[in-house]
Amino acid sequence: MNVNLDKSYLTNFKHGKIINSLYNFDIRWVNPDSINIPYELDPKEVKRSKQAIKDNRRQSPVFVLHDIGVVAGIHNLQAYSELKYDRIPIIYGKLK
Repeated sequence: MNVNLDKSYLTNFKHGKIINSLYNFDIRWVNPDSINIPYELDPKEVKRSKQAIKDNRRQSPVFVLHDIGVVAGIHNLQAYSELKYDRIPIIYGKLK
């Protein structure tokens, strides 16, 4: 799995503008099952995410904020979990 850490690249994603609101951020490799998903997700969206992952299409990154939790990419997170990935990159940061 390739991960592009360039800030200008990351801001092109749907929720990428979050990057500009962060005090700092880094990429962490985590087991997707280790991140709590606090509510039921739309199964159709998760299915679309799974298919995109299988097809190796561009995926929005999973954003996790300190003291808040997942703020973007939650359908991708569930899809990675259902596809039995044991490590995925997430963007972890703290708000300014």
